[in-house]
Amino acid sequence: MRSLLGFYPPPTANIVILNAMTTSNDRLDRIEALVEQNAEAIERNASAIDKLTDDLGRFNQRLDNYEQGMRWVVQLAFALLISATVALVVNATAFLVKLWLPG
Repeated sequence: MRSLLGFYPPPTANIVILNAMTTSNDRLDRIEALVEQNAEAIERNASAIDKLTDDLGRFNQRLDNYEQGMRWVVQLAFALLISATVALVVNATAFLVKLWLPG
């Protein structure tokens, strides 16, 4: 039997092809090992990202609590300033009324 080209490849060609296949298999094995390493690294990164996402959610909750607390402190400060101002105005008014009224 002849090949399509009309001749058989020499026996050395079979060795070259076999060596090329072995080299290809070695390369495929190395590529497969790299792919597995990358898959493991991706899994580690995914779990790290999940942890960071959870940490960020807790941080955002704490920040919201802090902002709300600061709003309450500012409202309390303004309320105290207003009540102190009203108390001073009432006391000053009462003092002036006593000065002007005989009695």
